[in-house]
Amino acid sequence: MCGDPKRLGLDPYNDTVLHDIVKKVREWLIREGLFDEERFANALVSIAQLLSYNESGGALPVETLIEGSVCAGKAGLVVVLLRIAGYEACVLDLPNHNAIAVHLSKPPRFALTNDPWYVVFKGERYYVVESVVLSTIGTPLKPSAFKEGLVGMAWPYHGEKPEKIHAPPYREE
Repeated sequence: MCGDPKRLGLDPYNDTVLHDIVKKVREWLIREGLFDEERFANALVSIAQLLSYNESGGALPVETLIEGSVCAGKAGLVVVLLRIAGYEACVLDLPNHNAIAVHLSKPPRFALTNDPWYVVFKGERYYVVESVVLSTIGTPLKPSAFKEGLVGMAWPYHGEKPEKIHAPPYREE
């Protein structure tokens, strides 16, 4: 998932539907009195998690919204939505899989574990979240990749490695 950032939904004049989705999710959470950093991020993540897994699906975020996609397309869509919303986020590269990492200002409260999983990149904690199954930010995923340290940063940080992987009880660097 690389190329011109304007084609990836990062320009309000292209792929406006992605900007509209972020705006509507934000407004809905505010209207319901539920808005906070973590709930907003989880709501954006759940959009892609709920789309169909489709091996012939879209590669670009808008195509993924229409056709569904595999883990890479879904992770790319989530990262674009999160970045439009102002989060620092990236696609994680795992063996035969892609997930998401998103920076939150404090540890997630809704993770399905008492000790949320994260990677440290450029001195900041990025909490992990699955791209294809319904889960919350910080919830463990694909333990073998984390245990063996086979976690890399993908779009937009192609080829870079996290400084630390926190995936108890499998790994603590």
